[in-house]
Amino acid sequence: MVSKSLFDDMIEGVQIIDEQFRYYYVNKAVAAHAKSTVAALTGKKMVDMFPGIEHTEVFELIKDCMDTGANLEMRNEFDFPDGSKGYFDLKFRRVPQGVLLMSIDVTNIVRANKILEKQANKLEGQVNKQTLKVEEQNKIISTQLDEMKLLNKELLLRNKEAEEFLYIASHDLNEPLNTIISFLDIIKKDYEKLEEQPNIEFFKYIDGSIDRMQELIKDLLEYSRIGHYGEIELIDTNALIKNILDDLSNVIKKSKAQIEIDSLPNIKGSKTEMRLLFQNLISNAIKFRKKDVNPKVKIGSYPNQGLNFYVKDNGIGVDEKHFDRIFKIFTRLNKQSEFTGTGIGLAYCNKIVKRHGGEIKVESKLGEGSTFSFTLKE
Repeated sequence: MVSKSLFDDMIEGVQIIDEQFRYYYVNKAVAAHAKSTVAALTGKKMVDMFPGIEHTEVFELIKDCMDTGANLEMRNEFDFPDGSKGYFDLKFRRVPQGVLLMSIDVTNIVRANKILEKQANKLEGQVNKQTLKVEEQNKIISTQLDEMKLLNKELLLRNKEAEEFLYIASHDLNEPLNTIISFLDIIKKDYEKLEEQPNIEFFKYIDGSIDRMQELIKDLLEYSRIGHYGEIELIDTNALIKNILDDLSNVIKKSKAQIEIDSLPNIKGSKTEMRLLFQNLISNAIKFRKKDVNPKVKIGSYPNQGLNFYVKDNGIGVDEKHFDRIFKIFTRLNKQSEFTGTGIGLAYCNKIVKRHGGEIKVESKLGEGSTFSFTLKE
C-alpha cells in the first residue's frame, strides 16, 4: 500500500490542494520549495500563505483541474514573499481529496540555461571581433559543455527515479485493491442471504471502477518495464504482424475490420516491444472508428526511406491541436463511455520508438481518419 511516508521523502514535491484551496497534504520537498515547513503549510489556505497567488496561472490551473478533472502541466515562475524567484515543473492530477500537484525544482537548471545562453551570445560576439582569443574562448565553451553534461546527468537520474517510483506505486496499489475486492465479495454474499433483495445496481458501478483500476495498474507496470525487455534481435516484421492479427482476430471479426498489409522490411529491436508498438497502433485504428462505419486499416512502410512504417485508418481522426498531447501518458481525448482505455497506449508507442532511436508522429483530420508513422534506427 502506498503511504504518505513514500511521498514524504521524495526528491519531487508532492502536495494535495483540497476543494477549499487549502494545503491538505505537503511533503518535505514542497516545504523546502516554499521556504517554509510542513507544519506551517498543512491545513492553511493558499491565499493566506502566499497573498496574490489567486491571480496566478497556477491557481487557475488548479481550479481547472478541480472542475474538469483534466491532467495538466506547466513550468511555473514563482515569486516568493522575500522577493526571490524559483522555477518549478508542475503536474496537476485530480484525486478524491482535490488536486494532486507534483513539482520538480528546476530553478538551478533554468538559471544555468540563462547563464549559458547569455555567455553563448557573448562568445559569439567575441569570436567575430577577437579572433586572437579563440583558444581562451574554447576553454570557456568546454566548461559550459561540462556543465550541460552534469545537468543532463541530473535529468537522467530524475527520470530513472520517476520510473522506479511509477513501478513501485503501481505495483503496491495492487495490495489495497485486492483487499477491496475481497471485502466486496463478502458484502455481495451477505446481500444474497437477505430475504428481500435490495437494489444492488451500485455493485456494477463498483465492479466497473475496480476493472478500470486493475487495467490502469497493469498498464502502469507495463509502461515502467519498457526498456527492460530482452536483447535486440532481427525480427521478421511480416510474421510479427500476422501473429498480432491472429491475436486480434475476435476484435477484427466483431468490428468487421478490413486489414491491408504491405510487404514490410525486417527490423532489429526488442521483439516484445515491437509487438506492443504495432499492436497498440493497430488496436487503436480499429477501436477509434466512426459509428456505423466498418474500420479500414492499412499497415505499410514508405519505400526508399529506411525503416519508416505507418498504420493508416478511416476512423474518427484527431484534432491538429492534440497532435503532441496524445503521446503523453494518461492523455485521453474521448469520454470513457465512448471509448474504453487508460490513455497510456500511445505513450507506450512513443517510449518504444524513442528507445529504438526513432520518432513517431501523426497526420490526421477530424472525421477523416489518421496515419501514425514512425521511424526506427537501421
